[in-house]
Amino acid sequence: MNPESVNASNSEPIAVLVSRRPRKGKEREFEQALSDTINTALQFPGHLGVTVLKPQANESEAYRIIVKFDSGKHFQEWYHSPEASHWFDVLARLEEKPANLEMMTGLETWFTVSNGTVRPIVPPPRYKMAIVTWLAIFLLIVVINLLFGSFLASLPMLLRTFILTVVLVALMTYVVMPRMIRLFSGWLYPKPR
Repeated sequence: MNPESVNASNSEPIAVLVSRRPRKGKEREFEQALSDTINTALQFPGHLGVTVLKPQANESEAYRIIVKFDSGKHFQEWYHSPEASHWFDVLARLEEKPANLEMMTGLETWFTVSNGTVRPIVPPPRYKMAIVTWLAIFLLIVVINLLFGSFLASLPMLLRTFILTVVLVALMTYVVMPRMIRLFSGWLYPKPR
């Protein structure tokens, strides 16, 4: 997905996965430029943090960087800023080929909140993600059944299931999960002692 296609009026959180491969012998300079780029980006409004995954032995030599913003508007402000252009040019001179960018929204970003640091974020344990997801779905199904249960009961089973799942997925992705993650962030991402 092209970063230009990110809707600046989008108020949902956005995560950008960037893959960058430094030239041989330029790794140290690349890491310093990457660190400077991140420190600059963290000064921009709506920036939620960065996770940097360095290449591991027997893997691709690409660095994977996950950059998070609270909205498409704030992402666009950073992406089109003179500061970003400067650092993108510096990084491009140190890379084998142009960076690859992928945009993530909705389900992909449910559990990618940031603790405001530049260090990699350890994802919560699966059982915690499962509990928060189950609680959100349980509450949504109860509310939907209370509000629309009699209407849904009058529909054929396939149509009822179709409507329920469409509403459930949309609400989970855009309304409920972002709030659940904020609500349970202390439990999902406890501060290191």
